[in-house]
Amino acid sequence: VFEVAPTFFMVDIQKAAGDASEYLKFYKNFSSNLEDIIWKSPHETSKLKTSKNRSKRH
Repeated sequence: VFEVAPTFFMVDIQKAAGDASEYLKFYKNFSSNLEDIIWKSPHETSKLKTSKNRSKRH
């Protein structure tokens, strides 16, 4: 965890050893739980909304 500014932290998670599929499962679960607090640029936010709307149509 890195403090970039008093109210802005960056978390760097890397797999050092072990099963890649277990790490991927952990990472997906971990990042999905943080979705509400992760900052995204306005461009990324609009792309995500478009992707979610497209996936709902199928």
